Amino acid sequence: MKENVPQDNIPIFSFVMGTAFIAFLCGVIIVEYKIFPYSFFKKARQGVEALVNQQSSTPDPKSLHTFPLRSNLKDKNGGVTVFDRKKSYQGYTLFTAYDGQKCTNLLIDMEGNLIQEWYIKYSDVWGKKAPFLDKQLGDEWTCWQGTQLLPNGELVATFIDNGRPYCGGLVKLDLNSNVVWSLPKCTHHDVHLGNDGLFYVPGMYLLQEKGKDNGIQRYLTPVTFPDLPASVTFWKKPILKDVVIVTSPDGEFLEEIPLLDAFAKSDYSWSFNKSFRSPKHASGDFDPTHLNDVELITEQWAKYHPKVESGDLMVSVRNINAIAIIDRQTKLVKWLTRDLFSQQHDPDLLSNGNILIFDNWGKVNSEVGATRIIELDPKTQEIVWEYAGTKERPLHAIFRGSQQPLPNGNILITESTGGRILEVNRDKEIVWEYVNKLNDDRVGVVIRAQRFAPKSLSFVGVAE
Repeated sequence: MKENVPQDNIPIFSFVMGTAFIAFLCGVIIVEYKIFPYSFFKKARQGVEALVNQQSSTPDPKSLHTFPLRSNLKDKNGGVTVFDRKKSYQGYTLFTAYDGQKCTNLLIDMEGNLIQEWYIKYSDVWGKKAPFLDKQLGDEWTCWQGTQLLPNGELVATFIDNGRPYCGGLVKLDLNSNVVWSLPKCTHHDVHLGNDGLFYVPGMYLLQEKGKDNGIQRYLTPVTFPDLPASVTFWKKPILKDVVIVTSPDGEFLEEIPLLDAFAKSDYSWSFNKSFRSPKHASGDFDPTHLNDVELITEQWAKYHPKVESGDLMVSVRNINAIAIIDRQTKLVKWLTRDLFSQQHDPDLLSNGNILIFDNWGKVNSEVGATRIIELDPKTQEIVWEYAGTKERPLHAIFRGSQQPLPNGNILITESTGGRILEVNRDKEIVWEYVNKLNDDRVGVVIRAQRFAPKSLSFVGVAE
């Protein structure tokens, strides 16, 4: 039975509700505009959070590196589960993965036998405090991210630290995992070795509310472009500002290209025509672009595109679902495509002038997984081929992921959070598969895999 509020209590009830609403409204205004007594509220909140964190258990960092084993793989052993000798591309596979104890880099043969491993602790490179991090969480919170294996067995790679910001620096290891050189820059995601012999890697700066603005101040307020129907809003601090970093083969810093500048000063500034907020990272900083790949445009690929020149840079900008080309001379975006894919990774240049893309969320309503590999014709903006898994072998990487076009036309796919590497042919057959199975319930993350022809690695069979 519904109970009515007694008539005598109505004035009191109305007063309480009205007071609560006014208090709520005042709180919103104080927080939004940071007026008195905002500083007192902020300090009180920090004190409560500190107390809660002290009393709560610390989350297991392994949870960042492991994921549920899919039901269709529970009855199979880990390692190589599919191997078609006639249809697969023969060679060695390098992959970056969590092995149950640590993040490491492994080189295996087609049967899954270990050929070589590269591993070093994060603290062995940077000590207890990396110079580019606001806060360093420790070895157990770090993992390898991008890798570039050289013919002599040296490995150039980036770390990812889940601290503030989420970068880990660039390092080169020899065949015995000794540091050859390290670059104290806030690098992250993939490493690309251009045909000019230089390394191209995403980098970033954490711009705090106080302190130096690193040239970003002019983007902190809305910028109006008369020829566009809407204003362009760039973000307020704190913000993660992405840059493209170029280094020499010896790890010498050569050049830095700010990504926001490349967009804001170009004809493609409309790409940021609304305030976009990505999911917050552990540090709570906003990540407007999330640059996750840089590729040097080759002369072969540029032949198909008159406005593009060899030496330009193709970048993958995940948080606006865009792939863009930056003019190497002007440092401005000269071409862009977006929204044909979602939260993509690792665009690769194909010899026919097309682009191969790891489309993480392009099939979000699919019953076999949200992820697909697509071949995009940049001229027509048409998807001319795709692989999106099957019911028996669904394809879904929540984040990360990559693919590699192989010389025989096959594609090596890294399904990161699925803990799986698979090679598919153009008929969409799985001709080779590796599962990084840790136990009956979990797989270790596989961040990136690459296949190498046996003759391309001179060190194989040499290492002790």
